[in-house]
Amino acid sequence: ELLHKYGSYKTCRSAAKQQGIKFSKTPSWEQLVTGFRYLSAFQQLKRTYLDANPDPNLRGITIELRLDERS
Repeated sequence: ELLHKYGSYKTCRSAAKQQGIKFSKTPSWEQLVTGFRYLSAFQQLKRTYLDANPDPNLRGITIELRLDERS
């Protein structure tokens, strides 16, 4: 699906980077798929939470999550 959407591994990896998906080393296709899947799930969770708990003080705040055991 990612190959169809982005056309190449390089373009897909670039899209991941632009969307904030970071890897500690060169990712495999499987890792790219997992990264995009988790990003989609977290975006849905974020939308649901922010809709239920709006707060204007969040403007300009970025929160990064580490998903590996070094968190």
